[in-house]
Amino acid sequence: MTIPLGPLPLPRTDDDLGPRLRKGIEQAATPALDRPEAMRLQVRCAVPDIDLLDVDLSGTAITAPPVRSHGPEDLQGSAGPGPEPQEEAEVAAASTPGRLRRLQVRARPMEVLGATVRIDARLRDIRVAWEERAGSGSLVLNEPSAQSPLHGRVELGVSQAGLVTAIERLGTHLLEGRGALDEVELEISGAAPGALRVNGSGRIRWGLLRARVRIGAQVDVQEADAHRPGAGSGPGSGPSGSGGALGGGQPVMLATLSQVAVSSRHPVAAAMLSRAAKDIRALEGRRVPLRSSDGAVAVTDLSVTTGPELSVCAVLGGGPD
Repeated sequence: MTIPLGPLPLPRTDDDLGPRLRKGIEQAATPALDRPEAMRLQVRCAVPDIDLLDVDLSGTAITAPPVRSHGPEDLQGSAGPGPEPQEEAEVAAASTPGRLRRLQVRARPMEVLGATVRIDARLRDIRVAWEERAGSGSLVLNEPSAQSPLHGRVELGVSQAGLVTAIERLGTHLLEGRGALDEVELEISGAAPGALRVNGSGRIRWGLLRARVRIGAQVDVQEADAHRPGAGSGPGSGPSGSGGALGGGQPVMLATLSQVAVSSRHPVAAAMLSRAAKDIRALEGRRVPLRSSDGAVAVTDLSVTTGPELSVCAVLGGGPD
């Protein structure tokens, strides 16, 4: 994520950096974030490092999924050639590396696609870069990597009724104006310790098609055996060497999908779903490590509380200090 900081020189004190970060985050999050004026921010810096960045998003909202970006050719058609490559790409005149020691993002609550969501994310030791380019400065929060993985804890809470609303809006958005998803029913329950049962249905309206689709599945989450060679890399699992423990010996959580069902009584919808159902059922029994392929993001502990309120807590990497 790149946060614009306005004209040079770059800010070097808390009092100077705070307002510039707030304005830059609003600019970077537009138009996805509504009511950005409700955002509150606190920062403590020792440039080039930032000791703390605390962002409170309570009262803000994401009311629609991000708009799919289009290339210039999609927007301009044959209006003429674009700028020369050397005019498009600007090379940063200067880039100074640093570390964001602690990043806290809270929302108690915020609105996401019509759902009231609670967020409490506490991340640490994120690589950043201070860039100076054409008279302006910016703060770049670098993507995690195998050499600098993501560490911390993320907690999310949402009502199952709110989740239904968000799913309907997202499904309608994905149909891109050609249809809608409505009448969604969803139940997420704890089938057993470490297991979740998901049952749901929804009506798809696509052109002349009106069909109800039903889904069901059980997800079992367990800790990989850190002392077992190739844990989580059995038949049908993820990439070779996935699962097991992280470099520091912290085991990665594994998810196993079972009892998958995808169906519709509508013959046309059933035919359309048959291929997707076959692909999903092929995942049954696979022990899938909850980590990215490059090891930059890995879930080392996961807890889910079900009921009218759904709560998820995930520890990433080694978790917070």
